[in-house]
This record gives sequence, structure tokens and C-alpha cells, in this order.
Amino acid sequence: MITPSSLARLAVCPASGALPEVRVESPEMRRGSVVHSYLDRCADGDRDAALAAVPPEHRDFCASIDLARLPYDPTAPSIMTEPAYAYDLSSDSSRYLGRRLGRRYGSVGAMEIAGSMDVVEFALDRIAVWDYKVGFGSNILAPPPARNLQLRTYALMVARFKRATSATIGRIRIDEDARVWVDEPVELDAFDLDEIADEVRSIHARVQAAREEVLTGRQPSVTVSEHCTYCPAFQACPAQTALVRQLAADPEEVERYVAANLTPDNAARAYERIKQVEEVAARARKAVEDYARRTPIDLGNGRVLALTQTTRESIDGSAAYVVLRDSFGEEVAAAACRLTATKSALKNAIKAYALRVGR
Repeated sequence: MITPSSLARLAVCPASGALPEVRVESPEMRRGSVVHSYLDRCADGDRDAALAAVPPEHRDFCASIDLARLPYDPTAPSIMTEPAYAYDLSSDSSRYLGRRLGRRYGSVGAMEIAGSMDVVEFALDRIAVWDYKVGFGSNILAPPPARNLQLRTYALMVARFKRATSATIGRIRIDEDARVWVDEPVELDAFDLDEIADEVRSIHARVQAAREEVLTGRQPSVTVSEHCTYCPAFQACPAQTALVRQLAADPEEVERYVAANLTPDNAARAYERIKQVEEVAARARKAVEDYARRTPIDLGNGRVLALTQTTRESIDGSAAYVVLRDSFGEEVAAAACRLTATKSALKNAIKAYALRVGR
């Protein structure tokens, strides 16, 4: 199923929407999902309850987010969080699917794309759609609102549902220190919305053509780009599997090929290719390690790659410091123990404490 979040990738490589998908959630993606869920629950009006629902490892980070910096009041009646819509490309119309559905959109037509938005604001004279981006990586990769196809498509979906001729879109970035940054909102008029609809229809048509190729046994043409890193079809992509075969057969051939063919004109492409090789190697290594967790691999020369369990002994640094200081003095204690702290860790801890005690 095509979703607004996949459109930017599909615009570059329609074939990625035709190949089998394997979705892997990284720790960064997991934290982003937790933050989205927390901000959604804050709209219910009970921040303490929203924090209590956050997994302990992410609670301090969420507690440090300054809700007063959001460009809207989360509890205002004009605000709806996590609404889902389906946009019909054939009729240029939208329907409301529900709220807090995740990716469970139910029955979606062949000419529909479905998606959930972070925040929609229904004021008397306007519609506004806000999108959260959490973490350094997301801030770098995601384009600003004016060029953000995902966000622009969200605006189209809501505008068509409300029969509105304009909409506002904005991005809310939450960085690694839990600071809130609001990008300059962008106004879309009726002409902008029509252009977005045309672009989405064009992407959909190219994806359908790629799917027809796959169904008839032909190999669709793929495009290698920066979108490959997070592509769910990565493992089925012929470009990536070819690299895996090349690395397995003769890894030094990659080095020889690049070194022999470097020119000022292709150096940038070579650099991107190297990054791609590194990504493929990392994913291939993970696949082998996952296999070894289930089935030990004989590496030869008496070596075996397998899952093992070990018990790690650790010493409480602060407790050891006190004992060593009292027994041998400050110099020995300082040499044996290291006590560290960061500004962001201190700030997050103090903010979390202030919220708990009501200060």
C-alpha cells in the first residue's frame, strides 16, 4: 500500500513499491514512535498520565520536551492528533478513517493512499497540518515543509475531506536534547493543492507500472540513491543483492574498480557508491549474525559464530570511590574511578525531577 510517508522514495524509485518489503525498526525509529505517542496522549489533557505510559528508558527525554514551545495548544478543541484519512486518486476526494489507527487502515481501495497525521488543526478560517520529526537524523534527511511531499500530501488529504481550498503545513523538530524547533509554516492555495494531486497521481501510476513488471516476471528498473538506506525493499532490491554477491565473491574487486575508475567527474558518485557498499555490508553482517543466533556457523580453524550468554561483573563506581578514598586517599580513588556527566543528561534529569515535584 502506498502511504504519504513513502511518496518521496517512490518518486525517485517507483520499483521500491513493487518489490517485497521487510520493515525493521531501529532504536532511533523506536524512540521517535514513543515520542509521537507521548505527544498524542498529551492532547488528552493529562501530561502525568502521558508520561507514565512512556517506557522508562525514554521517560526523561519526553519529560524534557517543552510543550509550551509547540505552535498550538495540545488540549484545544480545534486540535486533533493522529487522525487517518484515505485519499482517492480517481475521484480527487478523501474519507476519514479514524483516530490512533497506526497502520491499521482497514480496507483501502486500489486507487487510494492512506496515512495518519501527527496533528491537524481545524480553525474556523483555515486548516493546518503539523508533522513531528524527532532526532538529529530525521532533521537532516527530511526536507523542509515547502518541499516535503509527505506533509504536502497530508494537507491535500485533509483539504479534500473538508472541501477547503487552502491549507497551512508546518514541521516541528525535536532534537537530540529534546529541544523544540518550529520551521516557518508554509501556506498552500488551491493551485498548490492541485499540483500535489497531479504529482501523487503520477507517482502512483509509475509504481503500478513497476508492479505490472514484477507480476509478469520482468525485473523493474531501480534507482540507487540516499533513500536506499531506509527502504523496506532493500533486501529484495536487485541492485543491493548484486552488491552482496559481488562482496561475497571478491570484496577486493570493489576497491580495485573504484581506484581504477576515479575521475573528478565521478568522484562524488564513487563516494555514494562506497557508502552504499558499507550499508550493504552492515546489513549482510546483521543477517549472518541473526542466522548464527539460530544456527551456529563453523568458521573453520576451530572458530564458531554462535549466540552465547555471559555474565558480566561490574562495580558501582561511586561506592568504590568512597571505599578507596577512605582506605587509600583521594589520589588512588581518582585514579581507579571515573565519574562523568553531560550537560544534556543533567538538564534532562533536572527537568524530569521538576515535573515530578511540581516545580
